[in-house]
Amino acid sequence: MMETSNTVYVIVCLICLSTCVSTSVSTRVSRQSNTGLTNNSTTKALVKKLTDGYGETSVRPVYNYRQTTYVYLRMLIYELVAFNEHSQHITLRSNMKMTWRDEYLQWDPSEWDGITSVTLRPSDIWKPDFDLEQNVERVHFIVADTYVIADYTGTVRWIFPVITTTACKINIVYFPYDVQQCNVTFYPWTLDNSQMRLLAEDDDDAHQQMYIRNGVWDLTNFQAANESIPYKCCPHPFDHVVYTLDLAREAAFFTTQIVMPSVFLSILMLISFWLHPDSGEKISLTVTNLLALILFQQLVAQFMPPTGEPRSIVVTCFFILIALSACSVILTVIVLRVYHTNVDSLPPSWAFMLLRIFINRKVEKTMSAFYDENSRLKGTRDVELSTSKSPSSCEAVTESTSLKEGSINGKTNEIADSEEELDYSFMWKHLALAIERVFGIILSACMLVCVIYALVAFGSRH
Repeated sequence: MMETSNTVYVIVCLICLSTCVSTSVSTRVSRQSNTGLTNNSTTKALVKKLTDGYGETSVRPVYNYRQTTYVYLRMLIYELVAFNEHSQHITLRSNMKMTWRDEYLQWDPSEWDGITSVTLRPSDIWKPDFDLEQNVERVHFIVADTYVIADYTGTVRWIFPVITTTACKINIVYFPYDVQQCNVTFYPWTLDNSQMRLLAEDDDDAHQQMYIRNGVWDLTNFQAANESIPYKCCPHPFDHVVYTLDLAREAAFFTTQIVMPSVFLSILMLISFWLHPDSGEKISLTVTNLLALILFQQLVAQFMPPTGEPRSIVVTCFFILIALSACSVILTVIVLRVYHTNVDSLPPSWAFMLLRIFINRKVEKTMSAFYDENSRLKGTRDVELSTSKSPSSCEAVTESTSLKEGSINGKTNEIADSEEELDYSFMWKHLALAIERVFGIILSACMLVCVIYALVAFGSRH
């Protein structure tokens, strides 16, 4: 009987304990729910109180109109959306933050259930009217519809993403190894610095690295500067926040696709002068090389704005290479014309005297001996023909001349030590080869000057 009463007692105690715990939990949940509802309704009431009693949103939020409003600006660049080099426009996607103090948005948290901050619509309060100096479009700001955050001290923070399109003057001197510098300048449109100061933030938040590389441009430097610029229209200067961007071009693509092929084509232009005129492909090689250089020059022009100054180093080099290639075509035609000359006369002696140092030594001796003997024989003929009047003397002169020509041919053949017959064609061909060597040396010197110019010019860009 005692055991039964103890069991009943234990069961009753457990039931009472579970009922107490359940009641306590329900009371706590109900209290938290009521507190949340109270805070939410309190927040709405606070926002309504702040906005209803705010007044005109075009008036600066200060009780004393002589007091200056300080606005701090922060800009973080996320992405370079577009860089139109022909129109010299740059489009950026950024995250901006503006901070200022609004004396009409203050309250005591203890009177409002400990609420320390609220969110408001920007249209319900005063906000700075700032503009973009380098804007190129009528709608130069694309701002998302975001709220502002106000805390009980009156500090207002407006954080919003923005897309800006601004002008950026391109400097193409060092293309494709160039660094472009662009400015994005914000300034107040209405209020001078006696009423509002617009300043750039300079804290850890303002120095975050958020830029996403796009494979074409790399952001190497991003700095903010504060400037005050006076205008003749107004007694006080206006503050300007100038963000300076240094964008370095990724040059690997241009090096492999344009620069190196152009170097190879320039080498081929010089090699064309090593090709023997009898090959039959000399003129086609030089013309093809010229057309290829013109094609690469057009590819380079697609990436540059149509500006006259300053002139690009690469464009100058391409102009020189195209001019040299055109000269190589003309000079190749001259060499082939001289090489295939078929006339019954010797090349001019003055041409041989100018080009003899560029002729093979053995061939030069042969040609020199031929010119000497030919000159001596011509002088002898003139003297004998002028002094002799009888037919017998003419026959003697003819016989003597024939003997001398035979001796000349014998000497020249011994010097040439070759199976090739020494005739006028032989002389013209070796003269053409000498002309080709001279042209090749001149073009090589011009090419060397072009290379030195490019190296010195690109080396001085820093």
